[in-house]
Amino acid sequence: MDQWPVNDRPREKASRRGVAILSNQELLAVILRTGTKECNVLELAGTLLKRSGGVGGLADLTKEQLKTIKGIGDVKATEIMATIELSKRLLGDNKKSRQIIDSPQAAYRYLGGRLQFEQQEKVIVLCLGSNLQLIKEHLVHIGTSDSSIFSIKEILKVVLSSCTTRFMVIHNHPSGDPQPSLEDINATENLKKQAAALDLELVDHLIFGENCFYSVFTDDLIATN
Repeated sequence: MDQWPVNDRPREKASRRGVAILSNQELLAVILRTGTKECNVLELAGTLLKRSGGVGGLADLTKEQLKTIKGIGDVKATEIMATIELSKRLLGDNKKSRQIIDSPQAAYRYLGGRLQFEQQEKVIVLCLGSNLQLIKEHLVHIGTSDSSIFSIKEILKVVLSSCTTRFMVIHNHPSGDPQPSLEDINATENLKKQAAALDLELVDHLIFGENCFYSVFTDDLIATN
């Protein structure tokens, strides 16, 4: 970037006027820091954005895909992945702070996009306040593609540590079919009873499938599109 006027360089521009003034390409150039002998850092950032189809597609690139771009090695690829992950967590925390989970549909809107196409079963506990505001989200288990372990002890431990009394359990079926197994139904009943014994309330147990979900409490299969 030596051939650029100092005031036009992304890092210097951000220092003088704030990062909000930078374009997506310039922001990415700040993260990348350096280019190659063949292209400067701004050109490298442009190549990356072109490969991803824009800033929104960056999160879809794997580390190995990033490393196929000349000028992006293991270190730069890791830094880009870390930046994207930090952005996801920031958005997630902001979303949680005002999220109300007052219905199965609200729970699906909150988690459906993340869970419905997972290739492994994931069991998630949503700890809720008295007004059903989300207090805490906790992943209690990751299973194989066709099985999971529904740990009642672990779920109750999470709820008790959150200092709340109401909670919802959600897991996904990688097959895309959210119909509950006999194990799912029995585990729900056992969890409900053990929670009640501790003065805790299981609000619902939802199973996410592909563009649909099932409420074990109401015995309803609900399509989402």
